[in-house]
Amino acid sequence: MRNLFRLHRLLALLIAAQVIIWVVSGFYFSWLGHTTLAGEKYGVASTPQFLNQPPAISVQSIAAAYPEAISIALHQVADTPQYSITLPTTELYIQANTGEPWSTSIAMARALAQANYAGPGVITTERQVDLATALPQQTGEGFAFTFADDEQTVIYVSADNGAIAGYGNRYSAITDWMFRLHFMDYSGQRDFNNLLNRSLGLIFLFFCSSGIVIIARQLASRRQQKKRSQQLTQQDA
Repeated sequence: MRNLFRLHRLLALLIAAQVIIWVVSGFYFSWLGHTTLAGEKYGVASTPQFLNQPPAISVQSIAAAYPEAISIALHQVADTPQYSITLPTTELYIQANTGEPWSTSIAMARALAQANYAGPGVITTERQVDLATALPQQTGEGFAFTFADDEQTVIYVSADNGAIAGYGNRYSAITDWMFRLHFMDYSGQRDFNNLLNRSLGLIFLFFCSSGIVIIARQLASRRQQKKRSQQLTQQDA
């Protein structure tokens, strides 16, 4: 019983520490708000672009070249048509006028970033980045463009297909760690259904169960002490 009580108190300290982390990180999220957390204060929602003219390569030619394709879609990125081809195991992007694999130049990426920015600033820095290290649930290479505004907005453009991969700002590094602490997912993927969370769930269950056992035994002990006290009182009488 004594060992169970000690373990229960140790688990209480562990759980209390995590609850404090939840409260602090939750306050941080509510204080900044979703728009600032996502870095989208000056972001512009992407809208589909209509093709200026039919591409040089027809969709029938693409379908013939990729018979295993699950789907084929035609887009316009900046002023250039693009085919996105969904295959069983991957996604391909093709320049629709040449048939070559898609390549996003830094000049095109810069134009896309500027088109998706609605703030007062201008681009101050631009660099190539690994999107997986900058944004959760993103992969591949990309470009990062930092704008001179009050939040130091960063717009990420994917090199694979020219899409806007995400946004960031001067709070992003702190926000990333707050999400890691809040979700207890230190991989940075913000996955709530991970091994650490499952383990903590079992710890919570054991903590609650041990608390019930401790309370039940203390109540039983008190009843026994009360009964013995009543018996002693009757004997003295």
